[in-house]
Amino acid sequence: MIYAFLIDAATGVTQQRIGVPSAEMLDASAYGEGKAFVLFDPAFGDIEDFETAITGEDIAVVARVFDPTILIANKRIVLHAAVKAARDVHEQAGCTTPSGQVDTDADSQRKVGGAATMALALGASFTMDWRMKDNSIVRLDASGMIALGEAVAEHVAACQARKNALDAAIDAATTLDELAAIDPEQGWPSLQ
Repeated sequence: MIYAFLIDAATGVTQQRIGVPSAEMLDASAYGEGKAFVLFDPAFGDIEDFETAITGEDIAVVARVFDPTILIANKRIVLHAAVKAARDVHEQAGCTTPSGQVDTDADSQRKVGGAATMALALGASFTMDWRMKDNSIVRLDASGMIALGEAVAEHVAACQARKNALDAAIDAATTLDELAAIDPEQGWPSLQ
């Protein structure tokens, strides 16, 4: 692989970093007038860690200077998104109830909430067949449906509590090392 910087020939400023299979593919004219390529030797490291600059009459490859506050802010954004995605996956993965494992996707949560409310309203006269996560059917009375609803609600609340804790840890972190120590995939409620 050949690595190069596409630069503005007048200013020496890097416009793009490119990796191509062969040098023949580096045609600056295809990128418009006033563009040029500066080859990069990957033995120096990752091309993303370097940029071009004019030094006197020459164009040099120099190490990029990163503002740590920007890097930390960007890492926080990435981690918050990963935590939200993990919360959604774990929240909707199902949970264990006194009647067995149930689905907990958004539609199932809505149905459980409605059935539990109906069980509360009807009391002893309530019975309902409920399809479980393994596709079996369980007949539930009012107390069984309410217990199932409570288990689902506790599962959803536990997932949100884990997200809140991870979000707080992300916001409290002040270094990239502290942010790197936060694993958005750990500590979630699991199916048992």
